[in-house]
Amino acid sequence: MAMKEPSPDVVIVGGGLIGCSAAYFLSRRGARVLLLEKGGVGGETSSGAAGMLGVDSEPEEDPVCRAFARQSRSLYESLAEVFRREVGVDIQFEGKGLLSLARDEKEESEFRQREAGGHGSFWSPDEVRAQCPDLAEPFRGGLFHSLDGQVTASRVAEGFRRAAESLGAVVRENTKATGLIRQGNRVTGVRVGRKSVFGGTTLLALGPKGWSLASATGWRPPIFPVRGEILIFRPSRRLLPFPVFLGDSGFYLVPKPDGTFLAGTTVRRTNRAVLTNRGKDAISRAALAALPALADAPYMGGWAGLRPGTPDGWPLLGPVPGVEGLWIAAGHFRRGVLLTPATGLWISEAMNGAPPSGFDRFSPGRFTK
Repeated sequence: MAMKEPSPDVVIVGGGLIGCSAAYFLSRRGARVLLLEKGGVGGETSSGAAGMLGVDSEPEEDPVCRAFARQSRSLYESLAEVFRREVGVDIQFEGKGLLSLARDEKEESEFRQREAGGHGSFWSPDEVRAQCPDLAEPFRGGLFHSLDGQVTASRVAEGFRRAAESLGAVVRENTKATGLIRQGNRVTGVRVGRKSVFGGTTLLALGPKGWSLASATGWRPPIFPVRGEILIFRPSRRLLPFPVFLGDSGFYLVPKPDGTFLAGTTVRRTNRAVLTNRGKDAISRAALAALPALADAPYMGGWAGLRPGTPDGWPLLGPVPGVEGLWIAAGHFRRGVLLTPATGLWISEAMNGAPPSGFDRFSPGRFTK
């Protein structure tokens, strides 16, 4: 008589960066993990992110948020080695820094203040010119963030997925959770079509959509879709040594290790993931004005995706208010790639009864207090 397999300790719904990171860190602690992804792992929002690890380039005054982001950035170098050595995945980690270009007197003044606050080193125009000779003038210098860097987001998702599987996690792609199973006030698993999948804890790691799944609990997270657009080029040579933010405009230029070059981004609250002519024009104008050599690079196409926004721009992490057995790790907005490692780590620690200091800063119930 065949023995029945034990139910998973944790059922994760969502196979993007966050779900895969949680699967890895929970498995590393010995938990039995089942991850369900409606499509392919890392195939939606995670697949189109620029992959920048910008902590000091986008400074945060909240000390808990700043510490969380810095811890997450610091985890990447060791994870890059683990993934390469143990599961054969190169996440293309580069710790070469990021530059915020000061294009006018106002940005120069602001960046010099950030330097005084410990958020980078201000470079003179000559220093910027020496490192980035293809950048067009005029500019008034730039704030260099030596500890920031970049990865390739799709490879990060694959690295976490394979590493989690090597530790015993089960990943099921093309498997859509259609509902939650409840016993009284406790969630005991999820429905997949007509089948029931039971687990000790259910973790929702969805993107900007699909939150009707939680509606049966009477709670809906304050997560909304925000569109971002990116253009992709393939220059004949590397035009920049590291990513460059164009001041505080929201636009950026990212040379990727595989030879492609990304220019982005737009920010618009909408549920339509379409590359718009308006977005393409805005990004092209900003990119070509800053880097004229990009005009000679073949245009490879573009990408539009939806980011999961929250009212304060920071994720929801932890147990869902008033519902036992249901947790959430979602709403990372533009910081999804950066915060991926620390999110999985903090979730695993909290589920094991030892939440990190400051974990309640990201409480899912903080907007209803």
